[in-house]
Amino acid sequence: MMIKKCMMGALFTATLLVMSTAMAQAVVGKPAPAFTTTDASGKPVALSDFKGKFVVLEWTNPECPFVGKHYNSGNMPATQKEATAKGAAWLSIQTVAKDGHDDKTRAELQAWQKSKSASPTATIVDWSGNIARSYRAMATPHMYVVDPQGMLIYAGAIAASRAPIRQTSGRPPTMCHRHSPRRCRASR
Repeated sequence: MMIKKCMMGALFTATLLVMSTAMAQAVVGKPAPAFTTTDASGKPVALSDFKGKFVVLEWTNPECPFVGKHYNSGNMPATQKEATAKGAAWLSIQTVAKDGHDDKTRAELQAWQKSKSASPTATIVDWSGNIARSYRAMATPHMYVVDPQGMLIYAGAIAASRAPIRQTSGRPPTMCHRHSPRRCRASR
């Protein structure tokens, strides 16, 4: 049974990679793929809404033990607060599996975030998986940073420290590169 699940997961991932070649792809140093969707409150949200600001895209899954580690320790909520206090926008994104096995309703996701003292600018449920495919978000937590001009400047994991996004004199915030390679697969 486990082997079958692994094979199906690998096949699904390969299919997504083939399908995603037709979409704009996230590449550090290139313009970030645009998207428009609705947030968990039902309000429209687009990456272009935040032009002129740094934007952090955080792929999350409340069921992932590595996401849990960062939220339960207070690392992720503290990092969100620090980034948004400096004027960045923080978009927390949950991509939902088609079988819905890790699905949280919008209300459940918001309640979970509130219980963890999270404070993203917007919470997005990526029902179609299109945003995840365009960014090639394969794991949670998976982080991306877009600069004020709309260029992708970071793609990877969040650091283990409480302050993985830091401002350096006149330079854009950067993500530390120290992280565990073990992360949960993002569902798509």
